[in-house]
Parts: sequence; structure tokens; C-alpha cells
Amino acid sequence: MNIGEKMDKFEIICTIIIIVIILSVILVPELNLFKNEYNLQKSFCAENIAQYSVLKSGKVFDLYLAHKGDQRCTDLYLINLDGSHMNQLEIQEFSLYCTTVDDYFKSFYDEEENKIYTLATKNRADYYLLEFDTEDTLINHKFYFLYHDDLYDKLQNKSIEITGINFTGFNTSESLPDSVKVIKENNNCKIIMKKSLFRELLKKSHLNFCNFPLSKRISKLIGTNLKCEFIPENLFELIHFFSRNSYYGNHRLNNSKKMNTGFLIGDILARIDINDDGTKEFLIQISGDRWLPSKLVCFDKKQNKILWERDFCGFIKNFKLIDINHDNKKEIVASTYAPRNQTPIDYFEKDYFNSTLYSSLFILNQNGRLIQSNNEPLIVHSEQGYYFHKFIKLPNKKEIIFGLSSKHDNSTKNLELWNLEKNEISELAIDYNNLLSIDIEKKDIIIIDRIKDAIERKRYSSNYKLVDKKIYNTESQQDFEYHLGEIDGTKVSLSSYPNILLDDSLKKLVEIDEFMHQPKIINNKLFFIRKDDHLSTLMKIEGSF
Repeated sequence: MNIGEKMDKFEIICTIIIIVIILSVILVPELNLFKNEYNLQKSFCAENIAQYSVLKSGKVFDLYLAHKGDQRCTDLYLINLDGSHMNQLEIQEFSLYCTTVDDYFKSFYDEEENKIYTLATKNRADYYLLEFDTEDTLINHKFYFLYHDDLYDKLQNKSIEITGINFTGFNTSESLPDSVKVIKENNNCKIIMKKSLFRELLKKSHLNFCNFPLSKRISKLIGTNLKCEFIPENLFELIHFFSRNSYYGNHRLNNSKKMNTGFLIGDILARIDINDDGTKEFLIQISGDRWLPSKLVCFDKKQNKILWERDFCGFIKNFKLIDINHDNKKEIVASTYAPRNQTPIDYFEKDYFNSTLYSSLFILNQNGRLIQSNNEPLIVHSEQGYYFHKFIKLPNKKEIIFGLSSKHDNSTKNLELWNLEKNEISELAIDYNNLLSIDIEKKDIIIIDRIKDAIERKRYSSNYKLVDKKIYNTESQQDFEYHLGEIDGTKVSLSSYPNILLDDSLKKLVEIDEFMHQPKIINNKLFFIRKDDHLSTLMKIEGSF
């Protein structure tokens, strides 16, 4: 074989290899994604990135970051994705990290205005709405004062007045010969209770505390000693006031490392024109921790005031604005998560419509009031446990289908149908274990269900007959987000740990790096910030599947 023949064979082999590579790019979805990396400053290490949003400014996408240091988020960064510039704005005396738990703040992107909003706190209990947008290379921002939360002030109190008597202390002792001892000093009073009885009372929730025989007996003993009427509701408030004070002691409220942070979680849920003035108001959730209520606040930026607020227990986990009665006005449909923590101490004084012991699915009008139907409020409750509702409204019907999601209960359950006109609930012949998602596609009902070590995608017709079923096997029992968005017309879902992008039939598209926050799909591109011990990297995935 001469050299010319060898070269001809070599060229043929090279041509075949090139064709194989081209076909691989076309046919193998994982190889047809284009990843772009944008290295951020070294100061943006993994623990320092609090949140980001991608703004649509013409053809330029800007990145917004907050730098967390000493439990504070005070720096805003604007970055062009082509790396042409990065601007910094420091927010003095404010914190964007408004939570008592180790959680990040959340920003809210208004696509119509091309502005980002987030909540900020000052002096632990002053809440502000922060607005900023971009103009060339500058960050313009405004602060709107929301309100001062007097709960923070109340947590500083060392005493509480009940039935006209000032209670200044509450202690327990196992050596106490009697059930309870009352120590009176002028108009002040201290209570000492036998520790074993105190523990028995703490086991009782607000739902059964007042009818518990021990509660009635202890209340009567205190009332007899004080020569006043002292009922179980008073005892409940007394016990939980001092328990709350102990919990929110120096390590919670006076911790020097957290002096600039808020003590409640803030979250902007949506914008909607409540008062028909042509400007959308903000629906904001301010969530409490143990013994603290949560609030749903409607804030009017135009008038710079709160239009209404609504107290409830737990915190909103699932939220939608839906026109349920077809009057061209959207109602507030939401589900509260049941953390099973302690109830607000004023539970018996205020009009709480739910509890921390169970999840509630409820419907409010645009004034924040529970809607009535068939002489009953539109609210349903789960059984006691760590649940929250997933739901959809059926098109052209005044009906909602709902089920429960929980990381602690994988038993077989059935979806339920809520007739809103009759305010009646019936069970559907659609079973599930742990409802991750429920949606409507072309009149069909799509549910995503976790069963043991797999994820099922089931499609039902409008008359609740099974049409098809897809299964994606996964080693993870962690999060799954259905319909994260679309890339080049392909609906993309995300299975976490490991992080796998899936198409609509739950087929694997690509595995992505470990990320800091939930990836976002905007304008046919997926953005996420890759975790790195030394340098955080903004990743962008685009292309055709």
C-alpha cells in the first residue's frame, strides 16, 4: 500500500468521524446545549450570594445580586452578561435578609415595568419595599415604608396583663407540693406550676386545651387565689406568653450578629390592581415563627400606604390569583403550610381562620376577606401533619381540584373536587402518593406524583380517565419542579440531587452543576449560579434539544 492510498483511507476515516460528531450533536440532546460561563468577582463565594434576578433590558440581560456578610445583605450588583461592566450600590443601615431562620430573601421581578422589588428591614422591625431599575449603567432605587411591626416591641415585654392583673413571672418546679402556687405582690403576680403538670399542658394544642380537664382545674385554682374569673383561654395565653419570651430571649432578639436583620420572613407574592386606579398593588406575606402570626398585606405604592392586612397561622406555600366566579375579578387562592409549631398567643382573641396544625386551602376576595358560599367560608383543611395543598381551577367551571404534598407522607390518597358554588367536596378516582404538581394542558389534567424512588407523570382526560403515564426513576427523594419553563419550545422540568433537566415526557436532557438558587428560564435561556469554593460562576444554557 503506497502513501497515497494510506492518505485516502485516513481522509475517509476522518470524514466518518466528523459525520459521527455532527450526528451526535444533532441527535444527542445533552451535546446540543451551549453553556456560557461568566466568572463573578471572587467576593461572590458560595455563601455570599443571596439572590439574583435576570432583567430584560432590550437585548441585554442584567444580573442582580446581593452580598451577604455578617447576616446582612446590603450590596446590590448590576452585571451585563457580556461582562462589559459591573456596578455596585450599597444600601446603608438596611438589611435585605429579613428572616429569623437561615433562609435567603426573595426578589420580585415585574416584567411589565422591568423593575425588581424586594423587602428590606431597618432597626429589626421597620419594613420597607425597595424598588430599583436600570438606566444605562446606573442603578436607580426607591424605598417605600411599609410599617413598623409592634410584635417586636411586644417581645421585649417581661410581663403581660390578663383579667386586669399584671403577671410578671412564670416558673416550674417538680418539688412543688401543690399543683400551682400564686405569689401576689401588690397588683403584680407570679405563677409557679408543678413541672410535670406544665409538660402535660404543653402537649395540648389550642384545639383541645380549653376542654382539657387539667386546664380547667389549674385555671380554677388560679382564679380562686386571685379572686377573679380565670378561664382556660387565659391560662393558655399566660403559659405561651412566658414560653415565647424564653424562646425569643437574648439569643434571638439581642444577638449582636443579627441586630440589623429582621425577625420575620418577607415575601412579595404578586401584584394586582385592587382598587381599580390603574396601578397594581403589592400582595406581601410577612411570616412569623413560633408563637407569632403571619400577615398577608396589600400595599398601595401609589398612595404609599397599606390598604388592608389579614392575620393567619403558618405561612403561604402555594398562591394563585384566579377568577373563580367568572366576574372578571381575580380572587386570592392560597394554601398554608402546617409547620406544627406553636400557635400565636392571641389565638382566642383574634379571628384566625386556620391553625398551624394542619394545612388550609382558602379563597379571599380582593379585600382580604374569606369568601362565603352556601353560607360557609370557602376554606378546607388537611388532616394534622406537615402538608400543603396543590390545586388547579378547572377551565370554565367553578370547581377546583386539589391534593396534598408532603415529604413525610407517601400513603395512597385520592384527588378531591371542590364545587365552589355548593361549597361541597367529593373524591375523584385519581390516586396519588405525594402530589408534586397538578396542571391543565389542552383540557387534560396532568399530575406529577412521587412514588418511592420514581416520579410519575399521568395524564387524565376531562372526564378523569387515564390517558397515558410516564415514569422517571430517580435515586433522589428531593425536590422536583414541573414546567420550569421552555427552551426552544421544549418544556423543561427539574429533578434535584442530582440536578437533571427533563423534557415533557420525563426524558433526561442534561445534568447541570450544583447551583446556588433555583435556575431561571428567561427568553429561551436557563440561568443558574454554580457553586464553587473559590469563585461563583453564572451559567447560561441555551440551544436546541
